[in-house]
Amino acid sequence: GSPTDFGPAVRFLGYDVSSTDVRRGEDFEITWYYEATGSLAGDWRVFVHVEGPGARFLGDHDPVSGALPFDRWRPGQLIADRQTIHIPDDAPPGEYTIFAGLFARNRRMPVTRTTGQTVDANRLRVTSLQIVP
Repeated sequence: GSPTDFGPAVRFLGYDVSSTDVRRGEDFEITWYYEATGSLAGDWRVFVHVEGPGARFLGDHDPVSGALPFDRWRPGQLIADRQTIHIPDDAPPGEYTIFAGLFARNRRMPVTRTTGQTVDANRLRVTSLQIVP
């Protein structure tokens, strides 16, 4: 994919996902890649929405398991943020879409530049996932 900028300080470079077919009740791993393009004050976190047939679950988290919050990022720094997401036992099977963005309390960081990816409500459509029974 192409880079996407969130606000003045965070550039999303891409991702790796451990599997695109995941069974209910299991985990999958996704690694988010970022570049710091500035400094970001405040208690920003990453939100992850996994949305599918009649179901939605979340993977909201602090970058790098809390070890590298946004306010410690320095311009030019490259960050790999590995995350494990659990598929609920009762998740309906089917195709799910993974969205991501930045939030602090009840507001989202604006997507300020994107090339090619779909953006809605200041979140980026990242990829699809099949959940199998």
